[in-house]
Amino acid sequence: MFTDVEAAARLAPGVTELGGRRYPLLAQTPASTPRAPVDLDLKDVDIADVCRLLADVGHVNIVVADDVHGSVTLRLRGVPWDRALDVILETKGFHTVQQADVIIVRAR
Repeated sequence: MFTDVEAAARLAPGVTELGGRRYPLLAQTPASTPRAPVDLDLKDVDIADVCRLLADVGHVNIVVADDVHGSVTLRLRGVPWDRALDVILETKGFHTVQQADVIIVRAR
């Protein structure tokens, strides 16, 4: 199991590993288009790992508070990474706070 998304990205082009499971990354956001749509198909993945994945895809800094935990199962197609983050967090009762160049994920 990889401990960071960067190492997971070396697994194979378009494949990452979260929670010991391999998942295809069907689309990744290039740095030049920060809101390009992404496709995600994840099952029972820790929410902190999903945040790390979206941070990597969106080329942003995300910090997840200690009280943010749980797992998610989702299938999203053609959704901007930041909208995907908002939807995932909203369904779990979490939210984000932007501080300069860092997005902080907190419990409500």
